[in-house]
Amino acid sequence: MDALTLSERVKDSIRVGESDFREFKSAFTGKDGEKKNGNPKELCQYIAEALVAFANTDGGEILIGVENDGTITGVPHPQEVIQAMLDAPTPKSNRLAKGQTLPILHKIALDIEGKTVLFFQVDKGSSKIYQLADGRVMRRENERTVPANVENLQFEWQEVKSREYDRQLVDGAKMTDLDIDSVQRLADDYLKGYTAEKFLQHLKLAEYSPSGLRLRRATLLLFAKDIQRWHPRSQIRILKVNGNELLSGDKYNVISDEIIQGNIQELLIKSWEGLRPYLAYKTEFS
Repeated sequence: MDALTLSERVKDSIRVGESDFREFKSAFTGKDGEKKNGNPKELCQYIAEALVAFANTDGGEILIGVENDGTITGVPHPQEVIQAMLDAPTPKSNRLAKGQTLPILHKIALDIEGKTVLFFQVDKGSSKIYQLADGRVMRRENERTVPANVENLQFEWQEVKSREYDRQLVDGAKMTDLDIDSVQRLADDYLKGYTAEKFLQHLKLAEYSPSGLRLRRATLLLFAKDIQRWHPRSQIRILKVNGNELLSGDKYNVISDEIIQGNIQELLIKSWEGLRPYLAYKTEFS
């Protein structure tokens, strides 16, 4: 079984590059040839703001000591400053609104290629809107951390319940229950050389435990070979009706009724195949 270590995960994240969910930050300041250690206070404030923004959006991660192009330059600051940075997104730093604690998954200093890199990962908040100590609310928008209006960041509880359902670890689910070829194709597209097991761990779709790899429900919804075993209602129903609306009773006007079943990836393909003949169909009057 392939267990993905945190250092491997961070190295792979650097290779993949920045995205809406990942941001690199240099620990230096100044022009090339005139670089000096970045201001500790400004770096700590950046860390707090960025993680608040990620928590208010869809979660994410930041790496301090990595340039925008993925070059690892490290954090040259003394240990007490590094510790202050690691504490920046916690209540201890007094940078968050009183009584708030971010859903931090990781905050750690790692040795990557002989240089110190600080890795932070935060989950999406599911019960509150996070604020900085000065009352500001931040969120992610097009790979940027931007201010937000607290009134516009209202959580939809149905979405929260859905996310919690997707994250559940499923007892008895094994890699053999998945369409491994499909998982491997995606892994190859994401980062060449990744095994299916490491790919799922990297995307937090699986967790390595002492008893082996445990799969989340989202993994089964996406890749299960027999979706009916795990989610019997993973299906789409296509009705063809006589007219412009579906009627009932004596006026029931369904001409054909087709149910398409499969995991989410299969539903995308099979649904289009089922709908395409009707979309290409036309009636001409003469």
